[in-house]
Amino acid sequence: MRRIRTLVVAATLMTAVLGPAVPALAAAPGGGMTPAIAAAYATKTCGGVQPMDTALANRLNPLLNGKLKGYLTGYRMSCARRIVETVRGRGLARRAAAIAVTTTIVESTIENISEEVDHDSLGLFQQRASWGTAAQRTDPVWATNAFLNRMIALYPNNAWNNTANPIGEICQRVQVSAVPDAYQVQASDGSTIAYNILDALAGRADRPGVFRPGANDWILRGAGTLADWGVPGDLPVAGDWDGDGVDEPGVFRPSEKRWYLHGGGHVDNWGEPGDRPVAGDWDGDGRDEPGVFRPSEKRWYLLGNGHVENWGEPGDQAVAGDWDGDGRDEPGVFRPSEKRWYLLGSGHVENWGEPGDQPVAGDWDGDGRDEPGVRRPSTKQWYMRGVDTLNNWGEPGDLAVAGDWS
Repeated sequence: MRRIRTLVVAATLMTAVLGPAVPALAAAPGGGMTPAIAAAYATKTCGGVQPMDTALANRLNPLLNGKLKGYLTGYRMSCARRIVETVRGRGLARRAAAIAVTTTIVESTIENISEEVDHDSLGLFQQRASWGTAAQRTDPVWATNAFLNRMIALYPNNAWNNTANPIGEICQRVQVSAVPDAYQVQASDGSTIAYNILDALAGRADRPGVFRPGANDWILRGAGTLADWGVPGDLPVAGDWDGDGVDEPGVFRPSEKRWYLHGGGHVDNWGEPGDRPVAGDWDGDGRDEPGVFRPSEKRWYLLGNGHVENWGEPGDQAVAGDWDGDGRDEPGVFRPSEKRWYLLGSGHVENWGEPGDQPVAGDWDGDGRDEPGVRRPSTKQWYMRGVDTLNNWGEPGDLAVAGDWS
């Protein structure tokens, strides 16, 4: 088990910050580390800072009372958001997010520390080598899940969600710190950060959109029209190409073997004529990348993340989504002949759609998980799993997309 660090960081400590520059850490009298304007530890990104991260940090800074008051940055908030998204993706109660964020305030001041400063501890939770590999412990999603798994094991029947067990005591029991009183004094700020992120995420959901080949226009529900983006023959996709939290149009042009990404340049030689394009965050870095399903090979090629074998059949229609809320997208297919969706890692969904429907996937209700949806050109209706039907959106010749346009 880990021990709380007692090191004081010298101002001459070599800095190798991979994310935005942040204040360094120094030992605090109450345990854990406290911000100090000096050299920083080496850190890893938590997937990229989004505008919402910086905005929330600026709003919450004057509301905090603990060691992070005035020191909450967009980078720290991006790491807290990844923790909260992971908790949310598992369907756990809100208190789990507060417990996890509180722990990282004490352990790392919510920085994904990538050098061994205190013995062999690494990452947001400063987990020792006995927890996992260095790569695992500095992966925010893996590290959060490891923390949650141990918390749940130590508190059966959701006892961690009982206020009779103070947040600080739960943190201590999981972490086994040499300074057991360090956590509870940060619990109020941990809760404030976690609950504000949850509230912000609840307002984010994917919406329908269409690409109209005849006019080369994109009509995005709630975000207006993007005129003349693409040409007839292009296959539409949508993704968050730059990690700013907003999805943008993109097209795969089979004749050129090229992807044109609105606001994100182009990608050459990714795909062949006959491939079925998708886009997804394959590695959990907060940015979507191109991918293709090649029916002739029953193979998926995912930019930056290798390939997936034998997922789908030649007549399947390709989709991609974060089916389990872990922050990473996975392939999926809609098989019209069976009216069935096969979702990699998450089983299948029966009787959602008809032959002739256009499949899409999206986080329709803002719960952190993508779900199947279909656009039915014959009726101009959208059927989105878990939310109400949308009538009269698009024309019969339009091609369906979905994204968080705002």
